[in-house]
Amino acid sequence: MRGPLAERAAPSLRPSAPERDDTDLAVRREAEAAFADGEAAFERGDYATASVRFARAQALSPHPWTLYNLALSQSRSGDALAAFHSFDALSHAATTDGERTEAARERDALLPLLATVELGGPVGSRACIDGVALVIVEDQRRRVLAPGVHRVTTMRSDDNLALAAGQRVHVDASAPRTRRDRRRAWAGLTIGGGVVAVGGGIAGAVLAERPVAQGLAGAAAVGGAVAVIAAAVRLAHDTRNPAAPAVLHCGDAPTEP
Repeated sequence: MRGPLAERAAPSLRPSAPERDDTDLAVRREAEAAFADGEAAFERGDYATASVRFARAQALSPHPWTLYNLALSQSRSGDALAAFHSFDALSHAATTDGERTEAARERDALLPLLATVELGGPVGSRACIDGVALVIVEDQRRRVLAPGVHRVTTMRSDDNLALAAGQRVHVDASAPRTRRDRRRAWAGLTIGGGVVAVGGGIAGAVLAERPVAQGLAGAAAVGGAVAVIAAAVRLAHDTRNPAAPAVLHCGDAPTEP
């Protein structure tokens, strides 16, 4: 991807397969014309037009070098966000390690002109940014945005964030604990405490010498057993009847289930 723009991009228009019919040939000719228009616009400094024409050529006849020209034109035109995404696509589509590395370097060089939202939370957590639904996957937690006001909605919050160029913010997209989650936590603690009470009560009843002490220890054991049974019944009920997953509607203020 070094050298003059035309030298880098010209090979992208060579057909990669034999001509199959007139439609394929017509598409290639339109791509060639769009590519030539993009070159001419770039040379005269009309980078906005170059971006449009290279985008058309890329849509008709995709090639990494055409994508590079598109990203370069977008960057020169001042559309840093579009250039970022084009260079990012090129970092995956380029055919050599060197070209992929260069594309990633060009992409990351644009970050000071953009804002970044880092989504935190378990994989599968959901969020909405400017009305677009997102699901977190492990290697795609970063969302790069143009500076300005953006609406970011999660199960915890619904805010308009004013983001400046170069700013990086963290947003917790994990779901809040529901009443059912809290019941399960208390049930777990109750079972643990009940088991201890049962064990202690039995031991006390066995070791106690006085009838009164034996009675109290036995009552503690019975109470612990009742608590364990009740908590186990609650856990079994929740397991058999799982709660419906909370739905996050983009654009709507979230409510805790």
